[in-house]
Amino acid sequence: MLYEGTEPIEERLFKLLEDNKYRIHHFGKSIMGEIIGWAMPERYPIRNNRVNKALRALGFDVSVS
Repeated sequence: MLYEGTEPIEERLFKLLEDNKYRIHHFGKSIMGEIIGWAMPERYPIRNNRVNKALRALGFDVSVS
């Protein structure tokens, strides 16, 4: 998921979540985002509810879709 192929990581993530051929059962969007953030923090910083709360406390208007 993280380093193979030339597909953008967003497309690989979508496959892992939606395509039964690649799907990892019991792994959802949140855990996949955490894995990507820990593996490549310079490109994809970790974003979760704790981070969002901290950013809001600092005055940033953030939301997660």
